[in-house]
Amino acid sequence: MTGARPLASVIIPSHNRRALLIEAMDSVRAQSYRPLELIVVDDGSTDGTAEAVAAWIEAQKDAPDFQALLLVQPNAGAPAARNWGFAAARGAYIQYLDSDDLLGPEKIATAARILARDPEVDMVCAGMEILDTATGARRRFEGADLAARPTPAEIALRMSQTMIPVFRRAVIHAAGPWDEHLAALQDWEFFARALLHVRRAAAVPGVHCVMRQHPGARVSTRRDRRAELEASRVRAVRSVLDAIRQSGARDPAAEARMLRWYAAAVLAVARLGGGAEARALLAEDADRWPDWMRFRLLRRALLGVCRLPGPSLDRLVLNARRWRSRA
Repeated sequence: MTGARPLASVIIPSHNRRALLIEAMDSVRAQSYRPLELIVVDDGSTDGTAEAVAAWIEAQKDAPDFQALLLVQPNAGAPAARNWGFAAARGAYIQYLDSDDLLGPEKIATAARILARDPEVDMVCAGMEILDTATGARRRFEGADLAARPTPAEIALRMSQTMIPVFRRAVIHAAGPWDEHLAALQDWEFFARALLHVRRAAAVPGVHCVMRQHPGARVSTRRDRRAELEASRVRAVRSVLDAIRQSGARDPAAEARMLRWYAAAVLAVARLGGGAEARALLAEDADRWPDWMRFRLLRRALLGVCRLPGPSLDRLVLNARRWRSRA
């Protein structure tokens, strides 16, 4: 019996990960929490994903207090799939999950207990395990380390995995849609914006989700692709800094670290794609420079891109890597 408990929704986007996706769906079905709905968005897969998911859903049609829905879209990327999934979701609690990751059976139940008990809590974080499927190596991260951070920006610096939080629906609605134009830092950019609408964050002890690292998850290392990803990082950091500034929830220390990421990404674009592309990115931020130029390291990096083309960029990129490693 679930009584009057709120519905929880799990949203999974997927593209050509049929076998891994079914395992992720099994981990959702195994949740102890009910009522529960699962929404799978097939992002233009060509490996039979839609047929496999449809068969899986048919097998669950008589499961009590559990519903599953398949949505199929032309390939548009995970952010677009998550946006459609959220539009279709009916739950008061929202859990995002990537198609190659897993939830522990108590993941949603432990979060739901806190959300039901304390109406001021808008997000509950859980610990995560990172599993390298090739080597079997495992690393653990506790959710309490996130929830204890004093500001939304501090939490955002450390949270980028979709399965960590369970949100109240109102937070996702207030944050707005996932940015469908970003090629990198999509999760981080969205969660950073969402955190600005979280009144209080809480955490549950222990590990309740697994991120599986596997060869298919590795980002392309082609030079043009790397330049695109670095440019996307520039735009993601810009979006988050704009949201922080507009919210009034300023955090100079956290913003300085984000700007180090920004500087490192601009310099990487200069190295990989050429100074002209890097300068074009900087030109988009001309109206932000008065606010940002108070950060000395960023000022040095950006002036370097503008003034020192050619081999001198190598030295700046090396410096940028050191700054990023300290972030």
